Amino acid sequence: MFTIPPDFPLGITTHPLFIVFAYITQLFDLWIGITMVIYARKTSTVEGTKAQHEREKTLPSSQKEQDKWRTRLRAFHAIPSEDDDRIINVTAMTWRLLQNPSSLIVSVIIVTLSVFSLLLFVFTRGAIFHQLPWLLVLITLFPLSSVSQRAITYGISFRRVKQTMQSRVSYADVSERRLGDYRSNLLRWLLALLIAANAFLLLVLPSLPELSGLPVPVPTIWIRVVICLGMLCIVLIGEFCQQRAVTLPRLVVAADPVAARHADDLLRTLAINNIYGGVVNNVRNYILLQWFFFLPWLLASPVLFAGQLIVTLLCLLCWLPLLWRGARDERYLGGRKTGWPWQKTELA
Repeated sequence: MFTIPPDFPLGITTHPLFIVFAYITQLFDLWIGITMVIYARKTSTVEGTKAQHEREKTLPSSQKEQDKWRTRLRAFHAIPSEDDDRIINVTAMTWRLLQNPSSLIVSVIIVTLSVFSLLLFVFTRGAIFHQLPWLLVLITLFPLSSVSQRAITYGISFRRVKQTMQSRVSYADVSERRLGDYRSNLLRWLLALLIAANAFLLLVLPSLPELSGLPVPVPTIWIRVVICLGMLCIVLIGEFCQQRAVTLPRLVVAADPVAARHADDLLRTLAINNIYGGVVNNVRNYILLQWFFFLPWLLASPVLFAGQLIVTLLCLLCWLPLLWRGARDERYLGGRKTGWPWQKTELA
């Protein structure tokens, strides 16, 4: 079973104010989700994206955004001249085309979850509020849909951008791209080690005779299995999605073939960074769940506590490139073309 920390005020979940707050929160999320669906539906089309891009170019903050893209493109050697506003605008527009479908699907997921939560509150007549652990388990299962959403939308977006550029000149992929060009293989093995260490902690250590006589009951096996499988599925889906982002056809955003190749590398790097960030953040949620519910059990044995610390440390190592902003003010994942964010060398 779950072990709730003794100092956690579980009785608050049955208080009328808590229940009213839960309903208001879900209704607010539903309203936000519907608003996002309406807005994202308008901007998810090619025409809507172009109109949004033109409107934002007139805003005072547009110069700062343009300077940001100029810095990125220069770092990737994608601007052949000192200033090429056309390449900057086309690249920024292409990135927006890649991102907008994701916003639409995320807003649909928010609406779906809000409606599901409200129906759950109503049909259980508030009994679900007595089962706080079950509510948190449902929340932690959401990352599966989040990572899957990224895998689907980037594939759709790349093809859509490719179709909008069919009338332009195209170039053959003369060089083979690998995931290691944009993300270090070390991060893959760190995530694999994290999954293996967590499975050893939750599934192997509790069965050892030396740890069978602890005064605190062992968490239910199916809950431990769900956590391990959830983390594994997130990492596998994320790995597939990043690999897919590498192998998708090249995007041509400039007439100059060299500039187009480097700009494509930039867009591919940003996409892989976003996907990897989603994977690590969602894996972190599962580890936080273990700290919250399993803490008394973990504290009952130095071996268990040390195992949880090792898993947490591995997660922090995977998360470090996302927290570090280097001199280029960007997050890079140690690929052969990108390097690490703390490196001052120019991108390849």
